Amino acid sequence: MRLLIFLLLFPISSYCQLVDKILVVVNNEIILDSDLKKFESKLSKGEMIDDLLLFGQGSDSVKSNRQSQIDYLIHEKLLESEIKRLNLSVTFERIDQEIRDLAKKNGISKNDLLAAVKAQGLSQSEYQDFIKIRLERQALIEQEISSKIRVSDEEVMAQYIRVNPQGQTGSYE
Repeated sequence: MRLLIFLLLFPISSYCQLVDKILVVVNNEIILDSDLKKFESKLSKGEMIDDLLLFGQGSDSVKSNRQSQIDYLIHEKLLESEIKRLNLSVTFERIDQEIRDLAKKNGISKNDLLAAVKAQGLSQSEYQDFIKIRLERQALIEQEISSKIRVSDEEVMAQYIRVNPQGQTGSYE
């Protein structure tokens, strides 16, 4: 009885705090406010982001536009779910080959490339994860989009004539 009177006279106050907030639901997967904050932090630190998801926007314009950041995260979730649905994966050998190709393209050794990545604050495993995700996205785009694009010689010639109506010779870009 005394406990009941005590509880009535001195109510126990509870403290509630919002831990996280759902911003968007994409294919039954959520994007949280904390995900957006992590992405903003990544942008502000100048960390690598996949330019495939920028859709022509510069990373500077994404840095200053909250809606562009949310759009980036939505596109990321959409691609992730499609990659899972199609069961696309990339082998470690393919990732290693891509890193070697990038190093060769830049005229440096693989070790020099990895040292440069480390100097930018990424570990080798984080860089490999980034390359893996990027290769999976490229495979998805190639499988679902690029493989379905067909341009005939006639269409190429028609476009060339539209761009170059005087019939001047030269290279077509």
